[in-house]
This record gives sequence, C-alpha cells and structure tokens, in this order.
Amino acid sequence: MAAVASQIVLHPLVSQSIKLLGTTLGRDKIYRTVQYFARFLAWVLLTQGYKLEASRWNSLKNALASGRKLMRLMKPVEHLQAALRASQLSSLRAYPIEQYTTIARQISYAGYLSVEHLQAALRASQLSSLRAYPIEQYTTIARQISYAGYLSLDAVVWLNSIRFLNLTPATSTKASKASQRFWLSGILFSIVHGLVKVARLANEAKRLRSVSEKGVGADADRSSKAMALDIDRYNTRYQLIQDSFDFFLPASNLGLVGVNDGAAGIIGVITSVMALQLQWKSVGKSMGK
Repeated sequence: MAAVASQIVLHPLVSQSIKLLGTTLGRDKIYRTVQYFARFLAWVLLTQGYKLEASRWNSLKNALASGRKLMRLMKPVEHLQAALRASQLSSLRAYPIEQYTTIARQISYAGYLSVEHLQAALRASQLSSLRAYPIEQYTTIARQISYAGYLSLDAVVWLNSIRFLNLTPATSTKASKASQRFWLSGILFSIVHGLVKVARLANEAKRLRSVSEKGVGADADRSSKAMALDIDRYNTRYQLIQDSFDFFLPASNLGLVGVNDGAAGIIGVITSVMALQLQWKSVGKSMGK
C-alpha cells in the first residue's frame, strides 16, 4: 500500500503539476480557466432559470477575477521592461554592413582556399534567417505598452472595487473602459505582429529551400535552420490563434461585437487552456523532459 502511495505521490505528472502551481503564471492560467468556466456555467444556469445556482458560480467567477488582479499588480512594470528591451535591442538582427563584409570576406578567402567559401558567401547574400522586419519591433513595443496600460488601469479599478480608492462612478467607468481599450489594442498589435512574422518566416523557409549547396555540412546546416523555422512558425501561429479568440473578450466588453456571457466563457476557457499548455511544456522542459 505504501509503495502504491509513493508511486502516486512521486509520479512525474504530480511533480510537474506541483512545479506548475509553483509558478505565478501557472496559477494565473488555472484560475483564469476556472473563472471563465464559471462565467459560462453561470450563464447556462441563468438561462434555464436556476438563479441561486447561477449566483454561486458568478460569485466564484468574481472572486477568482479579483484574486488574479492582485497577482498582476506588478505586471505593468514587466511589460514596460519588455517594451524598453524591444526598443533598445535589435535581437538577432545584423546591420547590413555585417552581411556585406561577410560576403566580401568569404569571396576573398575563396580566391586562395576553396569553393566552400563561395558557398558561404552565397548563403550570406541569400539568407537573412532570424532577422525581423522593423514592424515586428514596433508592434512588440506597442503591444507591451498597451498591456502595461491595461493592467495599470485594471489595478486602479480593482483598488476601487475593494474600496482602497474612492473613485466616483463616472471615473471608475472611464478607467474600466480605458483599460479594455488598452487590452484590445494590445491584442490587435499582437495579431499584426503575428501576421507579419508568419509572412517573414514563410519567405525565409522558401529562401532556405531554394539554396542548392550540397555536402554533409550544408545539409546539416540547412536541416537545423529548417527545424528552427518550423518551431518558430508553429509558435507564432499558435499565438495568433490565441489572440484571435481573445480579441472578442475586450471587444464585447466595449460593445463592439455581440458576444454573450456563455460565448465569452467558452472563448476564455479555450485561450486559458492554450496558455496553460505552453506553461506546462515550459515547466516540463525546466525539469529536463
């Protein structure tokens, strides 16, 4: 009996679950999943006339929403840091002179060494793998600033709801709507970023396939680059799908689209589970899985 109990308690899935719950992001996504499921279930019960049961689930939804706001109090600073890093760094993006000097160097070496350097020069002239378009940097900065604005105003609304602040109803409503506008703009910037990045990665994959050098080293290099591009394309599309669903949440709160609480609850559950899967994989990698 003790052996069975130890196998259950020490099972890798249990360990990974504990590790997931040990992260703020993991807890937030679990709370968000339950929150939106409670929103959906409260809507179903209310439409069927079960007002008392619906109020219980609605109370759970509100409690989880309030708890999540408390956990996110410092998130605006995190997004501002991300925006600052994106504005200061051109990550993995070389200046044109670096590409040109690489080409010239390889051609010069080819004059007295081998054809291998000519192939390297050709790769440098044809490929700009992992080099982002400027609009990707701009949309990243705009997205992070938008999320910082959303979370900052959302914190103000929460502080007013627990009566730590004493805002007038009109001011509270304005702050709430402004926070939703920031949230919506952040999602839209993220969608634009995703679309541009998908197009860039598709072009890079096409250029990579068009390179015709042969040899064991060249094949291995091309294979590793193709694998990196495939992973990047998958992650970008995954985020794009998630953003496309999330768009309807602030848009419905602002009255731009007609989405009832039931549909909003389902959308929230879907995007929460998608984000939770990413965090689950991240925790698994940190554990060596």
